[in-house]
Amino acid sequence: MKENGLVPSHEEWLSQREASKRFRIAPMTLRRRVRRGEIATYENPLDQRSMLFRLSDLEKLARPRLAPHRSETAASAA
Repeated sequence: MKENGLVPSHEEWLSQREASKRFRIAPMTLRRRVRRGEIATYENPLDQRSMLFRLSDLEKLARPRLAPHRSETAASAA
């Protein structure tokens, strides 16, 4: 899900190191999620060897997922 082109300036972007620190995610985990297609990376126009992450994409992944209520899971199992 790698996208090429210019990085829009109205977005907030993080390097891999910044994303790892801010979201407490190991760099290897970030790379794994990129390979799985769970998150897009963008080329850094100043350094093509490094990847950038869109802050909004990382925030979506960081949101906790709500588990179904126990009564709902028990009712569906019956």
